[in-house]
Amino acid sequence: MIINPYVKKVKPFENYCLMLWFTNGEQKIFDLKPYLNKGVFNQLKNTALFASVRVVAGSVEWSNGIDLSYDTLYLEGLAINIASHHLGIQHTHSHAVNHSLSENINPLKGSIVFENDIISPIDLLWEAEQ
Repeated sequence: MIINPYVKKVKPFENYCLMLWFTNGEQKIFDLKPYLNKGVFNQLKNTALFASVRVVAGSVEWSNGIDLSYDTLYLEGLAINIASHHLGIQHTHSHAVNHSLSENINPLKGSIVFENDIISPIDLLWEAEQ
């Protein structure tokens, strides 16, 4: 029986996507928008509540107790290199940025801070495709 990896870190983006770091070293983006009109997940339309996401026991949980299992996040999350295609994201810069992914993500602001640059999630996803 194969056990999916646990979530070790999560960061929310303002577009209701979660950046996830898993214990096996993979990074994925989970788009929560399809869930927002289903049951209790409707509450997560509140951006302050959505921003309260944290890792609990290898899964993610919000401050009101709503949670998603690590299995769902891993199996339905998109690897960074294919997430931009699936989410219809296009890159507008004329150059690639060669940085490794930093853990300095600005939650809900939609930007990632590297040593000397600020890169949007769109840039990150575009970079991963290169």
